[in-house]
Amino acid sequence: MNLGGRGLTFIKDIALVDRLKSLKRLDLSDHPEFFMCIEKKEALEFQSLIGIDKEQKKGVTFVGQNHNIVDVLPRLKSVEELVCDEDLEEYICQNRGTSGLLPKLTLLNGISI
Repeated sequence: MNLGGRGLTFIKDIALVDRLKSLKRLDLSDHPEFFMCIEKKEALEFQSLIGIDKEQKKGVTFVGQNHNIVDVLPRLKSVEELVCDEDLEEYICQNRGTSGLLPKLTLLNGISI
């Protein structure tokens, strides 16, 4: 089963993630916003509005997230392979040992861990 980051971001009830027992491979590479701090997300939103007419900007709405990666990762106990951006990779490497994060993870961005 391959569930992209956008699917996880829009889950209203986070308990649903606990039921993803057959999720072995997760690819979040197309969704760096899933692990962005609010400042970086706001900067990207601002940057995306550059060059847009003032009236058009009024109609732009950025979608928020119901949950962030810190809420979701501890619940992904069956994931063996993860593809993600560098920021998330660093976070996992720094926190995996102490928090029991992703206990079955064997492959992170194509590298055996």
